[in-house]
Amino acid sequence: MYTVLIIEDSAIKEQLKTVSYGQSQITDASHLFVFCNYSKVTNDHIDAYFSLKSEIEQVDISNFKGYADFIKSDVTNRTLVEKNKWTSNQVYLALGNLLNACSELKIDACPMEGFDAEAYNKILDLDKLGLNATVVAPVGYRSDEDHSQNTHKVRKPMENLFIEYKQHKEQPTKRTLKSALLFSFY
Repeated sequence: MYTVLIIEDSAIKEQLKTVSYGQSQITDASHLFVFCNYSKVTNDHIDAYFSLKSEIEQVDISNFKGYADFIKSDVTNRTLVEKNKWTSNQVYLALGNLLNACSELKIDACPMEGFDAEAYNKILDLDKLGLNATVVAPVGYRSDEDHSQNTHKVRKPMENLFIEYKQHKEQPTKRTLKSALLFSFY
């Protein structure tokens, strides 16, 4: 329940920079992705999703009726605050996909919440579209003049970041799934 805007216009990015605490990534990046959640979820949105799912999976839409009815019932019974939280969370799933794609393509991306969402909504006229800016990601190829490219990344030590719950003792392997995933955080 989200839409992604891709801003390339320098003048718009300059306006957005002023409401992003002056962070230079907004204007330095060639593309600014603005992830927006729906400010109001309707049954039409849910029907459109299941229509698309039916088309892509080449499955008759009637096969999804029970699932669609469950989602509609669940969403209908939520408060506006709960609906906004749910749709905002959906945005982060899409952000994760963007970050993975950028990593694969060796393109820099910088997810950011440091901006005034209401100001973004006003500048981009998002209220008229039924959208709300949730998170942004400046994306582009790194400049040779980027002074931060050689600075060390600040990360929590793994023992402070992860808590493991084990049922049994792990058998050592060349490279376990856990070690591969943990490695990707650094």
